[in-house]
Amino acid sequence: PLRVGEGERILVPGVHGTPVKRRKAGDDDDGSAFHYDQVFGPESTQADVFQSVLNNSVSYVLEGFNATVLAYGQTGAGKTYNMFGPPGMEGVDDRECRGMIPRALDEIFDRIDKDKSGSSFEVKLSMVEIYLEELIDLLKPQSYQKLRLRESVFAGVWVEGLTHSTVPSSKAALELVLGGMANRTVGATNMNEASSRSHCIVSLRVERAMPDGVVQCGVLHFADLAGMERVDRTGAQGQTLEEAKRINLSLSALGNCIGALADPCRTHIPFRDAKLTFLLKNSLGGNAKTTLLVACSSRLRDVDETVTALRFGARARAVKNVVKVNQKLCAQELQRLLDKLQQEHRALQEYCLSLEQQLDCAKENSSPAGALVSGGGGGNASVSNSGGARKSLGEAGGGASPQKGSTPGRGKAMNSGSPSLPPRPPGVAKTLFKSPPPMPMSPAMQCTLERGRERSTSPARALDPMVLLHRISVLEAERVDMQIEIEALSFQAHA
Repeated sequence: PLRVGEGERILVPGVHGTPVKRRKAGDDDDGSAFHYDQVFGPESTQADVFQSVLNNSVSYVLEGFNATVLAYGQTGAGKTYNMFGPPGMEGVDDRECRGMIPRALDEIFDRIDKDKSGSSFEVKLSMVEIYLEELIDLLKPQSYQKLRLRESVFAGVWVEGLTHSTVPSSKAALELVLGGMANRTVGATNMNEASSRSHCIVSLRVERAMPDGVVQCGVLHFADLAGMERVDRTGAQGQTLEEAKRINLSLSALGNCIGALADPCRTHIPFRDAKLTFLLKNSLGGNAKTTLLVACSSRLRDVDETVTALRFGARARAVKNVVKVNQKLCAQELQRLLDKLQQEHRALQEYCLSLEQQLDCAKENSSPAGALVSGGGGGNASVSNSGGARKSLGEAGGGASPQKGSTPGRGKAMNSGSPSLPPRPPGVAKTLFKSPPPMPMSPAMQCTLERGRERSTSPARALDPMVLLHRISVLEAERVDMQIEIEALSFQAHA
């Protein structure tokens, strides 16, 4: 029932393809086809798939990026064949039948040998199996140490206790892969004589130490997922039935994570529903360039499983990952970045200080003390000082009387004996837009305000209450007679 159309499309008669909301620019508008970035027909070879898909993943890893290749599909569709090659790896020396992993190993070590930058490389390999929701080290299957999944902010998700073997060549790495595949759990069903009963993840960690001291680290994951299967077709019973349950459960959790990642309105991604999704958390929606290989069957009896796999791939195409280079900087590079950050920090401090000065000037211009100096009709208003003598407020402008509506400086508006605030120590920034604490009122101030409220005919009612409170607080600190000062202020207000 499958037909490969133009523009990387797969058409299934009578089935709706990629939904409208998941179609990209250039896709058809009638929704009758499934759209992918690359479609390989039955005539395609292993070399075609590797050159079109995985050749870029190898380049990413050598440049310090993370990359992941996922093989998904129904049981018996050819996932393990694409990843490892023919069953039993008999055709590893056959250039046409070699799988993605042997080809990637050859390509990585071939590029390392041709590198002329003076960098040193270290390649480590690990293989883990997820069988019945348990982690098994395929390089050391008889180990009694129980593997656990751990997660940290900087390292992401990793397997605690997993063996990471250093491999000097592609031949040594391939021997480890062959030994790990011999330890993998397989079984026979009605649909596949060598059905994988577990998920297998092969990881290659490439560390590159550059001449300038920078260390880049890229990880390439190959995830050969167990195939989804229907019990009524596979005839699974006993232990095989229990394996099928766990396989379908983990694949269902993977589908839920892909659906949640493809939906921009979802805020929770259920990575912890299965160990498979938790282990692939960084690959599904994190720092990795992920490639999904969907293996499909063209037989009519497999149409239901094929459509399910195609829909899964269409959802996964909508997931976007954000990748970055994994590198450790040398001491000189760290010092350079530190100097740059310190320079930016000093510039921001100077900018904040200038903003604070502008804010202080704005507060001074709108200070209540400026209202005490403005005289009416050009006359000079006078107040009493602590010695009983009169002091002209008009002296703020150098002896000239301030005009109506003018705003003199802050220092001249207050009495010459008022205490001033201490200067701010250097390097200590003031809090912006923070209102000053409320001014405490002494019993004398409260009594004065109460007497002003009781005397409704008092001219002090014409004053601004905040101006009056500010002036009373200043004069009270200088032990000035409150009644005389209020009369002077009242005279100034009515002048």
